[in-house]
Amino acid sequence: MKLTALEAFKKAKDLLSNKHYWTQGASAKDSTGVRVRVNDRSACQFCVSGAITRVIYSHVLDQSFHAELRPLLAKVTEQMHQSCKDLFGHESFLYVNDTLGYDAVMKMLDDCIKKETENELSEGNASGS
Repeated sequence: MKLTALEAFKKAKDLLSNKHYWTQGASAKDSTGVRVRVNDRSACQFCVSGAITRVIYSHVLDQSFHAELRPLLAKVTEQMHQSCKDLFGHESFLYVNDTLGYDAVMKMLDDCIKKETENELSEGNASGS
């Protein structure tokens, strides 16, 4: 099953639903607060970028499919930039994560989910007509 942008946003929000699993200043950290790669088994805290990356790239086990996920990552990244600009007047979701904090990240993800739901509905209506 192909992962959609909407599913990626929802899964990232679920991953960060408990503030304990969110972090700043690094894409991912382990339980001791040490920086690790987002795909490291010990990673248990994520910034918004790390959460999105973890969700998208953990969707496939075969490394050969990673190139196919780049368009999805680009689409999701662009939507996050746009939501940040619309909500906070700043295009960088890293700025939102590291400066504005957890509540702003969750608000941004909610906005991305809302906009992507609207996109999917309009695409569904366009293909159904």
